[in-house]
Amino acid sequence: MLARAGQLALDDASGMHYWVRLYENLPSNAVTAPLLTDDVGGLVSQTTSFARIVLADDEAFVITVDPAGAAFHDVQLNDYWFNSIGDYYGRSGTTE
Repeated sequence: MLARAGQLALDDASGMHYWVRLYENLPSNAVTAPLLTDDVGGLVSQTTSFARIVLADDEAFVITVDPAGAAFHDVQLNDYWFNSIGDYYGRSGTTE
């Protein structure tokens, strides 16, 4: 079982290295332009953006989304280890 766990960790290391390097090289508090995801297995109509948010305790980052007529849209926030931060760090709100 330990050997299997070690192999899983090694298998994930290169992918985690890629994502960590991507986020570390993004400018602070800016969102990238939407990118199509079809080249990496996403839907041809699906886009994604990335951001690295660095805030002081008394600051907030406001994200305004134009769904552009999409039937579904989502904003997902993750910590440095890609864990969802939904209710962990506090509530986020949406307005229609």
